[in-house]
Amino acid sequence: IGGEGGNGGGDETNVLTLREFCKKLQFARLPLDGALRYFLSLFKLPGEAQQIDRIMQAFADRWAEANGGSASASSVENGDSSAAAGETQVLGAETAYVLAFSLIMLNTDLHSPKVEAKMSKEQFVRNNRGIGPNGTDVPRETLEELYDAILSEEIKIEQREYIRGTAREGWLLKQGGRVKTWKKRWIILSGSVLYYFESPKELKPKGMLPLEDVIVRRSQDRPFSFTISCALDEGGLLKTAKTGSDGAMHQGKHTQLVLAAESQKERELWVNALNENIITMRFCQLDGRESKVPPRGQSVRSVITEERSHPSSASLGYSARSNITDERSHLSAASRHR
Repeated sequence: IGGEGGNGGGDETNVLTLREFCKKLQFARLPLDGALRYFLSLFKLPGEAQQIDRIMQAFADRWAEANGGSASASSVENGDSSAAAGETQVLGAETAYVLAFSLIMLNTDLHSPKVEAKMSKEQFVRNNRGIGPNGTDVPRETLEELYDAILSEEIKIEQREYIRGTAREGWLLKQGGRVKTWKKRWIILSGSVLYYFESPKELKPKGMLPLEDVIVRRSQDRPFSFTISCALDEGGLLKTAKTGSDGAMHQGKHTQLVLAAESQKERELWVNALNENIITMRFCQLDGRESKVPPRGQSVRSVITEERSHPSSASLGYSARSNITDERSHLSAASRHR
C-alpha cells in the first residue's frame, strides 16, 4: 500500500487500490489517534511527500465517513453555528486530515531522542487553532486528549527498509545460544522472517531467522516458552543470521531458537502467527511423480512422513517458494546505506 497505493503521481489504478483498501478498514467509534495507529501498522509509509499526502487524505476520508463526519457532515459546515458556540462538533474529513499530520509531527517531537525541547500541550493546542470547518477551533478538550494519548504511547512508524508489513511484533524472552541466559528482545515477524532487536527503536536487528523448513513446538524450558527448529532434519542447523561485532550479518549456528512469552495467551498468539507464516514448500518428486504442497498449517515433517510411506518416493528434492533472498538483499542494502 505504501509503495503502490500512494505511487504513480495520481495514477488512477493506484489511487483506486488505495481507496478500496481503506474501505475495508473498520474505523467506527475509534478515536483518531487509535485509527491512525492501526492504519500505520499495516504498511510502511513511502518517503515522497506527495505519496504521503495522498495516503493520509484517504485515511482521513475513511475515518470521517466511518464516524459520521464526512466533508459535509459537521454542524458548522451545514450552517449550524451551535458547534462554534462550544457544543461538541463532528470532525470532518479535512479537519481529520490536518489533525492526522499534526499527530505524526507531535509523535516525532515527543518521542525522538534527537528533539530536546519537547512540544508542550499548550503549544499543540495553539498550533491547531482554526483547523475546524470554516476556520473554527476544534474543542480544546479533544486536542488535549489527543496530546495525552500520543505522549503516553508512541505511534510506531516503521523506518526499517526491509520490514514490509508486520504479522506480529512485541517483547519476548530469548535464550542465548552458547550461554543459556535469557534476554529480553523486541521480536518482529514480517515477510516469513523473524527478526529480533534489542529495542523497538533499533534499526538493525541482532539476528534474523527465515521461516523456511521450520517447525514450532511448545516447550517446557521456561513457562510459556516455545522453540523453532529444523523440520527436515532433527537437530539440523537453522538458516539464521546474526549481526557480528563488525556490524555485518554472519551465518548463525543455531539448531533451535528458544523464546518465551509473558502468558499462555501470548504464547498461543505467537505460535499461531509463526505457523501461519512458515514458508510453504513445494516438494518436487525426482521420480517424476506430481509435486505436492503441504496445506497451510500442516508441518513440513508430516508431509515428509506421508511421502516416505510410499516406496516410490524414497528420494525427494525440494525448492522453496519464498522471498528470503529478496529479504536478505534488502537487509544488506539497508546496512550498506547506513
